[in-house]
Amino acid sequence: MQARWFTIPGSHKIPLYRFKDGTHHASQEEMEQWSAYIRGEMARRGIHGETFLARKGDLFIWHSDLVHGGSEIGDPTKTRRSLVCHYFTEADCRKQKDSHLEELNGALWLNRLPPPVYTAPERFGPDRPFPEELYLRRHSDVRAAVAGGAMPSGFHHYQHYGFAEKRPI
Repeated sequence: MQARWFTIPGSHKIPLYRFKDGTHHASQEEMEQWSAYIRGEMARRGIHGETFLARKGDLFIWHSDLVHGGSEIGDPTKTRRSLVCHYFTEADCRKQKDSHLEELNGALWLNRLPPPVYTAPERFGPDRPFPEELYLRRHSDVRAAVAGGAMPSGFHHYQHYGFAEKRPI
């Protein structure tokens, strides 16, 4: 199965959106306004998205202002590992929620949660273990319940409650 990425060729030429703090540094609270601005500019310029189908060994490098993203995982049994690197200013990193900066080898690294994934509990088994620590990191209430003995594990919570509640992994 090929990885699917969407890109909006030419979107990097759209004048940057200015957030309330006067900068171009993304703010989660204003992402709806940013998205409306980008959609409007795309319509005005007549530009549309394209799908990039990556094959094994492909390398995809894009401009930092190119609108892009990944598609939903259609079949988790047919995915493969990939490496995606983003470079941010220290100021942008400090604004990120659910993350922290770590110093390593003379550089700062942004430690943040990966994008949320929703998948049926039965997809996990001996060959595909449940990412327990990731689930507990994402859901502090479940972590507290497990630590306090009210819940046997994060996976138990996900099987019996979390999946039905549409909680991501």
